[in-house]
Amino acid sequence: MSKDSGMGASPVLRIARLPGVPKGRVRLQLNGHLDADGAPALAEELQLLLDSGARDVELDLTGVPFMSSMGIGCIIAAVGDFRNVKGELAVTGLSTEIHQLLEALDLLDYVKTR
Repeated sequence: MSKDSGMGASPVLRIARLPGVPKGRVRLQLNGHLDADGAPALAEELQLLLDSGARDVELDLTGVPFMSSMGIGCIIAAVGDFRNVKGELAVTGLSTEIHQLLEALDLLDYVKTR
């Protein structure tokens, strides 16, 4: 007998560094749900990048179908962290739903999109 409630587990967030970006920029491709399970892994990866001196980071969210408040909070905190060191964190590949969510929360002026 399965313990699955019928909703299923959220897809594990996978984070991959993409090659072929302009010198000095780090581009991370995310796949899966950016939620309470995935946000801590992203926060850790972004902190490692900051600690290593990265100052221009782009998150490709093309593979992220769902973002919870934890995911939004993670991105907001990271934008602030990068700005504190005169860096930049931008997001690309927003689904219509995530774009509308950020717009409804009035975050599109704070979170840079490319």
